[in-house]
Amino acid sequence: MECSFRGLYNSQLAGRISSTVSSLGLQGIVAVAADTRPSSHSLLSAVSAALLGNGNTVHNLGIIPTPTLAYYSKAHGCVGIMITASHNPEQDNGIKIFLNGKEALGIAPKPPAPPSGTIISVNPRTQYFDALLRQVDLSPIRKSHPKVIVDCGNGAGGAFTPFILRAAGAHVITIDAECSHPFAREPEPEHPSLSYLPSLVSETGADFAIVHDADADRCRIVTADGMMAQDVQLLNVAAALCGQGDTLVTTVEASRMVQDELEKAGVRTVVTPVGSNFVARAVESLGAVFGGEPCGEYVFPRHMYSADGILAALVLTRIYCERGGFAKYATYATIRSKIEVAKAGGKELAISKLREALVQDPGVRIISEQDGVLFEYGSSRVLVRKSNTQDIIRITCEDKDDVNARKSHDWVKKVLEERCL
Repeated sequence: MECSFRGLYNSQLAGRISSTVSSLGLQGIVAVAADTRPSSHSLLSAVSAALLGNGNTVHNLGIIPTPTLAYYSKAHGCVGIMITASHNPEQDNGIKIFLNGKEALGIAPKPPAPPSGTIISVNPRTQYFDALLRQVDLSPIRKSHPKVIVDCGNGAGGAFTPFILRAAGAHVITIDAECSHPFAREPEPEHPSLSYLPSLVSETGADFAIVHDADADRCRIVTADGMMAQDVQLLNVAAALCGQGDTLVTTVEASRMVQDELEKAGVRTVVTPVGSNFVARAVESLGAVFGGEPCGEYVFPRHMYSADGILAALVLTRIYCERGGFAKYATYATIRSKIEVAKAGGKELAISKLREALVQDPGVRIISEQDGVLFEYGSSRVLVRKSNTQDIIRITCEDKDDVNARKSHDWVKKVLEERCL
């Protein structure tokens, strides 16, 4: 049974969420929580009612980040249900289900128990904060006292990240940390909605800014020079945590630059489909030291096998203080774009038709079809894949030469638009 989905909030989505939770037939303790979307309160009530009707004991954690709910699920050995659409727009919502701290890919339904459940309100902050602070050597932070801007966009991280960084020894300036207010920007922490931050970092004399998505499983860094390139940020963490003989797990979206740089230090790189759940499972099965997606979702296995953007903020702050700044890497020319697909099934059909076009072109070498199509076109490396959460096709093209990257990207986009959409 599907355990993670999201979409535009309406009566159909609300019914699908309630039906999914009811049909799971979960038994025992189930922790529930939600992010700060306007629709989250009613969905949280509906999910709790469905669980109570099946005889579960519901631990209501209220409005908290997804990683806090995931950790609670691990610490208490229970199921966790998070009401969130993560980085999707504010009008969307959905659910993520966790089993003992791991995002579930599927759950076999069970017969419901007699309807005799109870509901308990729980505050997980202290337990979660203690767990995070145990994961990081805080001495570099407490020695440097960095000035850090935390921009939560009024998402669920507002009541958590500023406080954990202050406890670690940082001087924190908060932006839009009101969990009871509407989103102050687009939930996805990307450059267009964060154009104001570099100048603010400079004007306040801050060392850098930390930015979360709505449920704080993502973390991105912005400096006075702009938003740090996602592969450079991933490499900063990987280089700090991984050494000779270690394994890093990342996804097909990561730049080849990440693997090239880590190979110099004797670090092995393993690639999975896009999705922190895939990364987490590979990290666990391979005994990897660290796993991360370029988008800023990082898995720290000593903590749990789920992405935690708040721990990522703490780790990145320590790295900055310990090394006197973030390392700079020469990035490859990378162009990313997306194409909206209106009709149902259009994403799958577009990928299929693109592959048909690629195999007929002698200038193309297909590398992998693990997640979409990854191929070489001339000197460029191109990934075309369907979004897991929205009706769009994503294109990522990289090359060591800017002109070649643009030519390859435009060619692929033209093929998609003319033959596939």
